[in-house]
Amino acid sequence: MEVFIGIAIFFLPISKALIEIGSISAIVLWLSRKVIIRESIILPRSILLPYLIFIVMGVISLFLIDHADWKLGFRGILKWLQFFGFFFLCAEWFQNKDRAHRALFIFLASMTLITFNGFYQLATGMDFLRHVSLDPGRIIRMKSSLGAPNTLAAFYLFAIPLTATLLPRFKKWRVLIFGMALLFGIGLILTFSRAAFLALFTAFFCTLIMNKKWKWLLVALGILTVAFVFSPPLYQNFIGSLNLKDISVGERIRYWTYSWEMIKSNPLLGVGLNHYLAELPHFVPVTETYRGYAHNSYLQIWAETGLIGLLSFLFPLVHLNALRSNQKPPPTLLNTCLFIGCSAFLIQAAFDNHFFSMQPAFLFWTLWGMKIANDTSDRT
Repeated sequence: MEVFIGIAIFFLPISKALIEIGSISAIVLWLSRKVIIRESIILPRSILLPYLIFIVMGVISLFLIDHADWKLGFRGILKWLQFFGFFFLCAEWFQNKDRAHRALFIFLASMTLITFNGFYQLATGMDFLRHVSLDPGRIIRMKSSLGAPNTLAAFYLFAIPLTATLLPRFKKWRVLIFGMALLFGIGLILTFSRAAFLALFTAFFCTLIMNKKWKWLLVALGILTVAFVFSPPLYQNFIGSLNLKDISVGERIRYWTYSWEMIKSNPLLGVGLNHYLAELPHFVPVTETYRGYAHNSYLQIWAETGLIGLLSFLFPLVHLNALRSNQKPPPTLLNTCLFIGCSAFLIQAAFDNHFFSMQPAFLFWTLWGMKIANDTSDRT
């Protein structure tokens, strides 16, 4: 089982096929073991029940559509079941801290490879792992072997804080570990993903405030201020360009408007699981050429499964924060780093389609499962 989990984690930013092979194989072995030894899923009902409701609401939403494409809906149900299944597996498997640290070592090794692959892509115009070429645009943005720069940025939201988890075990290699964190930081900047950049710093600052680390908060603010003062291009891309005249900001507002119109058509039960793209033409002007996702994971979940589906999806995420705030003793370093990564991912998901894109979605469910596992093991 650990081999298949390791395969899925290492190939998260590289191969969708190997993610499927690794995750499905691990889930089948895990469920088979539970059937053989007659063991139930060891997770709080406050997490299990909402996700069961989410799947039920997804199925109900399909019955309400006269022209529902059941094949499309069935694929959506299978996709969410696979995400939740791997999450439940990780939430149990990683209660063993040694397993968690081995998995993180695999993930960080993969991210190091992906980052160098991205540098190679910037230098030659094409990466060497999957022959993905750079996208034309107003700026050249690194995306390595992934489909979009924002997707690569989502991986750095976890990779950057999780490098800190290596320090207690590899004290003699601190310089190398700091170099790895710097490498990932440069990679994040080269994606030019404003949402990811702001999400990571928001999560980091909020964590410092929650833990009353005022000295480190001032240091972090000082470093950020100096970086913006002495690097005008850095400030202009990540802060100065955040206005309605910016093309990507204007586009997102337009996409959100279309999504809101779809939500208003059936706010309680939605237009059908996995039917967002099929229904979108009914809510956009005929002159609109864009027919993509909502660029806001939460609006799209609401549009597809309705308000009940959205609330059932969000409840465990709120529950995660409640678990952490009430945690005694204080959270471990691993727990804190996972909290920063998960929080930053959830913030960026308000501006991108991460829960509807296979690779970043699996990234979140894997590492959030690890976060729940650490919450559980720390309390016991």
